[in-house]
Amino acid sequence: MPYRYPTIDDISHAAWLKRNFALNPKLFSGFIEELSEKVREFSGKTTRKDVKIGYYIAIGVIIGNLYNNYIKDENKYTIIDRSNDGYKKGEYNPIRIGIRSIRDVIDYLESDDCRYIEVRAGNYDHDNKLGYVTRIRPLKRLIEDIEDYIINCKNISCRVSLSITRNTLDNQLPYISVSDLFISFPLPSIRLKSSSGSFLSYDQTPETERMRDNLEAINTFIRDHHWIDILLTDDEFRGLTRRLRTEDEESGDEADLPSDIDLLFRRQLYRVFNNGTFTDGGRFYGGWWQGVPSTLRKRIVINWYPTAELDYSNMQIAMLYADAGLELEGDAYAIEGIPGSYRKLIKRTLLQIINAERRMRAPRHDELPEGWSWQELQEAIRERHRPIAGHFNSGIGVKLQRRDADVAEAVMLRMMEDGHRVLPIHDRFIVEDGYQNRLKEVMVEAYRSQLGKGISIDADPTWIESLPVEAFQLDKLGVRSLEDWLVEEEERPEYSGYVARREEFIGGKDHDWIRSHHVRF
Repeated sequence: MPYRYPTIDDISHAAWLKRNFALNPKLFSGFIEELSEKVREFSGKTTRKDVKIGYYIAIGVIIGNLYNNYIKDENKYTIIDRSNDGYKKGEYNPIRIGIRSIRDVIDYLESDDCRYIEVRAGNYDHDNKLGYVTRIRPLKRLIEDIEDYIINCKNISCRVSLSITRNTLDNQLPYISVSDLFISFPLPSIRLKSSSGSFLSYDQTPETERMRDNLEAINTFIRDHHWIDILLTDDEFRGLTRRLRTEDEESGDEADLPSDIDLLFRRQLYRVFNNGTFTDGGRFYGGWWQGVPSTLRKRIVINWYPTAELDYSNMQIAMLYADAGLELEGDAYAIEGIPGSYRKLIKRTLLQIINAERRMRAPRHDELPEGWSWQELQEAIRERHRPIAGHFNSGIGVKLQRRDADVAEAVMLRMMEDGHRVLPIHDRFIVEDGYQNRLKEVMVEAYRSQLGKGISIDADPTWIESLPVEAFQLDKLGVRSLEDWLVEEEERPEYSGYVARREEFIGGKDHDWIRSHHVRF
């Protein structure tokens, strides 16, 4: 397909190199081997077997990441760590990629002999005290050589569009799916980080084995039984993957930027613990839906049915009140005399007061409510939550994350027993529309079993609830069902990518699965 030139140049629009992700050698072995020999000649290295293997691995990983990112977004850079200790051996480096091979491959791909990539070298801005790691992005020649290899060498048509739809040059030829282009090796599902953010090895215990087994069951349930998608037009979907991080969107670790919306390769969850201890952190990451902005999450579907989103009300603050033997009354982020439009500011400030162990960053003057100073706002928040004053400036947030993650685990396991898939976003859950009441019951039960107190559950409006009033009137009269609105939306030509994904997934399932999951065609 025609090469898409980048339209923006923003080095923050980037994704870290996935060290467990590479071109599929079953398809690309010839391409990788030929390029490996060129890298060896360029570097002047010997023909030792370990050198050849190192180049083969590095090329597969680097170009696999570049091409996968390009398929989703031609503007995105891939972040490459070129430090001496950036690729330690161990379970977090399953393909055993090495720094020497990384450097030699990058040097050749950028050279005039090759001209496959553009490189933005790592740098440090002393004025702003901000540094960034090397970024790379594919040039036209690399993309064209990859796709020529796929088409000409394999005599097949490549289906590699952003929306994972068929893009055949000849409809009479067979095609390969994006899942055939790449290979992903498993990483630990229970991950431990040091206080500096590097991954640590650890000895298995009954607790880590239990968490790992629970995660395996949850991930198998979604992989084998459910498809998660989002009902957007092809253009909207492309725009979603290009969104940059915003201040109020949470992210996991460096590999999980909100803009990494990968329906195929980011469907498995993992847990991340912090500060070298399993008492801190432990939240679930890895699902692409966690990077979808709240304004678009109502368009997420499970097995092509609309979904609903429920969340715990003021969960972390409610936990602190529960520890004090109390139940939080009202909205934790509402202060008398301050308009509701400042709720996000109050929430951010309260969480800073609890978690900050040093001086807090003050908001800009124009961010404050009219007539309020930064000091007055802090004092009002402290007074509102005097019952939990013992936790102010304690840094307890990471320990609360462990507790809310354990609650989330219990919710997912219980709903799975009922045969329902729920998608976690920390203290929020997405579920197929119609099962909100059951999810609410399970959420309250899971919280009470952990904290011994009750808690309120909030529900966001669903996509169906946002349909025109006319839709509900016609449905009530039996003239046109609400499901017809959804079907007609899907049948519009601009949803071709969404429809193609549905056809491919259902095409791999038998009639018993289709009947048991009530899948619509």
